[in-house]
Amino acid sequence: MSIIEKIIPEYQSECALTRKTLERVPYEHADWKPHPKSMSINQLASHIADAQGWMVPTCTSDEMHFDPGTWKPFISIDSADLLKKFDENVKAAVDIMKTVSDEALSRTWRMIGPGGKVFMEMPRIAVIRGMVINHTIHHRAQLTVYLRLKDVPVPAIYGPSADDSGGF
Repeated sequence: MSIIEKIIPEYQSECALTRKTLERVPYEHADWKPHPKSMSINQLASHIADAQGWMVPTCTSDEMHFDPGTWKPFISIDSADLLKKFDENVKAAVDIMKTVSDEALSRTWRMIGPGGKVFMEMPRIAVIRGMVINHTIHHRAQLTVYLRLKDVPVPAIYGPSADDSGGF
């Protein structure tokens, strides 16, 4: 079994848990943020959905050019739009992951900014684990705090929450 074949089920499981969280985003509070320096609920949820799209360029090229000054993040308009983007990106991510060899996973991947500045350089496997999977888990956890602060029931993730037994 290849390395990626071992990672795909974990990614799919984490995405299923993430989708449960995204389904609860309260669009009546889309612009709310817990602090002026924080993202709004909609910005955070949209970022989570959009970040799944990073898997394709991570798996298909050895570098990605990124200009923070011209980048336009995805911002969902409602729950259906958010979940559609998330589902499309997760499907594309799983499909592309199935094509990646162990050799390709060990190759160096770089994110390059304006003027050729290297923002990040590490093995592709580390980008997949750190910048897609773990990054998603981190932001999902943030989103559950936002849900709690807006009194939206928090889904069970790795076990029951105060609001959801999760079948336990």
